[in-house]
Amino acid sequence: MKIIYIKTLMEFLKNSGEQDESFQISLTEEHADFRFDELGFDSLALLNVVEHLKQKHGLDISYDTAVTAETPRALLRLIQGGSSVEATE
Repeated sequence: MKIIYIKTLMEFLKNSGEQDESFQISLTEEHADFRFDELGFDSLALLNVVEHLKQKHGLDISYDTAVTAETPRALLRLIQGGSSVEATE
């Protein structure tokens, strides 16, 4: 599995087109610990993001697991299998 860094995940979220347009937050690494709802992503948007991540990066994460993540950093931990491979590269 490809290692995904927090910067990569935040860029992916930013460019996903899934963020509620009423939110004026331009996502950066500084937002990694904000809840998805605070960033303008509802559960359906998160599922769509996970689907795109699975397709683009070949990730093996279930939707049931993914929706338990409340923040981008928590999602990254789940993607990385709970490891601490979340470099800020």
